[in-house]
Amino acid sequence: MLLLRSCRPIFLAGSLLPALRGLSTSALRRQTFNLGQDPPRYKVPNEKEQRNPIKYRSRESLFFNKTLPAKFRLGNEPMYENPLAGFVAGAKRFSLAFGFVGLCFSYLMLQTEYVLPELCEAFAAASLLPYPMVQYLYSPYVLRIYRLYDTTKEQTLENLVADETLVFQKLNWSGFKVYNELVKVEDLQVAAKDTPEGRFGFSNMIAREKDDLTRSFYVVDGFGGMRMNRIWKIAEMHSGIESARP
Repeated sequence: MLLLRSCRPIFLAGSLLPALRGLSTSALRRQTFNLGQDPPRYKVPNEKEQRNPIKYRSRESLFFNKTLPAKFRLGNEPMYENPLAGFVAGAKRFSLAFGFVGLCFSYLMLQTEYVLPELCEAFAAASLLPYPMVQYLYSPYVLRIYRLYDTTKEQTLENLVADETLVFQKLNWSGFKVYNELVKVEDLQVAAKDTPEGRFGFSNMIAREKDDLTRSFYVVDGFGGMRMNRIWKIAEMHSGIESARP
């Protein structure tokens, strides 16, 4: 009896040892899968995507897209992704839906003839007011930034830096679709907050073109790693700001 009692802990420990090892291994795997973000997935365009070239908008084509030559391609992954993309899209969609519902409700109040027409008009105006404000403040927000490559040139440092162009993806007026804007790195500057270009702090980067016309963007600083640090440093140098970035 004493022998059996003394052997029982050894038997239990021997039987539980593989299970404990499996439990620790599975827990380690779960921690590994939960840490950080998914590894980058490099995308190789297929023939169908190659037949659909890159489309973009400019000042001359605000309501329709232009097409780049087929020799250009986007980078395999974005240099930058906005962490507030869902919030910006939700604000645009909600303000649009709020204005539409407010117009319908004010029309129904007017048809009942129990509410003063002036009150109905005031309610309709108050319902439409958030939409232009949201459009003005959130239109500079950039969702993603891609590098633009010329496939006819060798991918050397001189060719990559010469006439360097980025593709800024932004949300359209409804918040459901995105469109592209071409931005040259040599035109980038930092937007001052006390100027109309800063839009009360909702724009921190501008593209000042040769004709002194500007386009406003909002890029969250600190995202994108070394590649975006380089872009920010160039924009600060163009603005006359002494940059301490690496």
